[in-house]
Amino acid sequence: MAISKKEELEVLTRYHVAKESINKISKELNLSRNAVKRIILRGAEPSAPLKRKRRRLIDDYLDLVTAKLQAHPSIPAIRLFHMVKEQGYTGGESQFRALVAEIRPKVPKEAYLKLNAFPGEYAQVDWAEFGSVTCENSRRKLYALFTTLSYSRALHVTFSYSMRMPYLLEAQRRAFIWLGGVPRKCLYDNMKSVVLSRVGRHAQMNDELLEFAKKYRFLVEATGIRKPNEKGRVERSIQYFRGSFLDHRDSTYDQGLESLNEQALQWCNNISLARKWPDDPTYSVGQKLEEERRLLTPIPPDPYPYEDIVTVESGKTIYIRFDTNDYSIPPSAVGRSLKVMVTSETVRIIDTTTIIATHKRSFAKGKIFTDPLHVENLLNIKKAATRDTATRLLIERAPNVALLLEKLHAAKRLTVKCITDLQQDLDLYGLHDFDAAVTHILRHGPLQGFTVRRTLEQQRAKKGLSPILPLVLKK
Repeated sequence: MAISKKEELEVLTRYHVAKESINKISKELNLSRNAVKRIILRGAEPSAPLKRKRRRLIDDYLDLVTAKLQAHPSIPAIRLFHMVKEQGYTGGESQFRALVAEIRPKVPKEAYLKLNAFPGEYAQVDWAEFGSVTCENSRRKLYALFTTLSYSRALHVTFSYSMRMPYLLEAQRRAFIWLGGVPRKCLYDNMKSVVLSRVGRHAQMNDELLEFAKKYRFLVEATGIRKPNEKGRVERSIQYFRGSFLDHRDSTYDQGLESLNEQALQWCNNISLARKWPDDPTYSVGQKLEEERRLLTPIPPDPYPYEDIVTVESGKTIYIRFDTNDYSIPPSAVGRSLKVMVTSETVRIIDTTTIIATHKRSFAKGKIFTDPLHVENLLNIKKAATRDTATRLLIERAPNVALLLEKLHAAKRLTVKCITDLQQDLDLYGLHDFDAAVTHILRHGPLQGFTVRRTLEQQRAKKGLSPILPLVLKK
C-alpha cells in the first residue's frame, strides 16, 4: 500500500522534531520499519520505489565535457558534441545538448548603471525593419529611422525604402526639423552605413555623416558592442511604436511611402507626445519636449545636399542600370563610365562634371525610363550610319555612280530610299546598262527621282526590248 504524503510528513516530524525511535513510529503509525527507514533516508521526497541509477552513454565522457566547460564557459554545445563523437560517443545530439545546458557554468549577467540625460544633451538613433510593401507592382523592404531625445523621450519616425546614407541623412534632417532643433550629440547604433570599422571602443565613422554633422553642429558617436544600456531608449521607442502605430493596421502596410510618413507624423504629434513622461508621470512627453527645445541648436536654413553617388558602366544600349531599373542616356555616352547621383526624388546621370540626363526616381523594380530625345538622337545616328554603309557598298559595285551620288547629296536628294532604288536598278539591269544610264544622266540630267530607272527603260525601248519588272513575292 502506498504511503501518503501526510504519513511521510508525520514520520519525518516525529523522528526529527520529537526524536522518537523508528520502532515507536512504526508501531503507532502501523508502518513497517523498512518503510519508516526509507522515508527518513529520502527526507521529504515522494515515497516512490527506489530506482537503481541507470548508467548513461555520456558518463564516460562527462569529465572531458566538464573540463572544457570550466575552461571555456561559452563554448557551443555543438563543438563539444563533435569532440565526444570523435572519442566514441554514440548518443544523440538533442540529449547531449540538454546535458550541456544543465552542467554549463552560469555566467552572471552584466550590471548597468541607469543613464541620466540633461535637456538637449543627446539623441539615440536607430533603424528598424518592417517587412515588405508593394511599390508600383513590385515588393520593397520597408525601414524606419527612429530618433529619440534621451531627456524628453520625444520620438520622430521616418519610413524609407533604403538604409543607405542619403536616406539616413534625409530622415535625420526631417527629425531635427520636427524636434525643433539639433541636440549636442547623436548616438547611432552600429549601422553598416555609419560605422565603417571598429578597434575596441574606437569606431571609424562615415565621412558623409561627419560632414552632415559638421553642418548641423552636433557630435557623432556609435554605441558600444553589446551595450544595450546605451541605446535602451530608442529600442523601447521602437517597441512602443510597433505596438501603438502598426498593430492595428494591415500587416503588409501597403499604403505608399508618403501616406505612411504622413500617418507616422500625425502619430508623433498626437499619440506619442501625449504619453506620460517616464521620469515624472505628472508631465507629458510633449511638455518636456517644449522645455528641451529651448536648449537645442538652431537648424541651418539651407538643407544639406544629400545624394547617393554610384559609379556605373554603360553598355551597348542607351540605358544604364540603377537599383534594378534602366534609365536612358544620350547615345554619345554609351560605353563610358558614368556617375549616378540619386535622391528620393531624382536620378541624375553625370559624365565627368556634366549632367547628361535627369529622370524621376522610382522605387519600382524592372522598369525602363526613357527620354524621347535620347531615342530620337539614336535614330538619327542610325539612319546616317545605314545610308553611309549602303552608299559605300553601292560604290564598290559601280564606281561610276560616285559622282552621281555627290551631286544628289549636294542637291539634298540623297536618301536611304534613293540608294536602295539604285541598288535594285543595278541588280535588275546589270553593271553595263547601269553605268551607261548613269553616264547619260551626268551629261544630260536632270537629277530627279527614279531618273536612272527611267533612262534604263528608255534605252531598252530603243532596242525594242520589253520593260523589266521586279519580282515581288507575296507573303
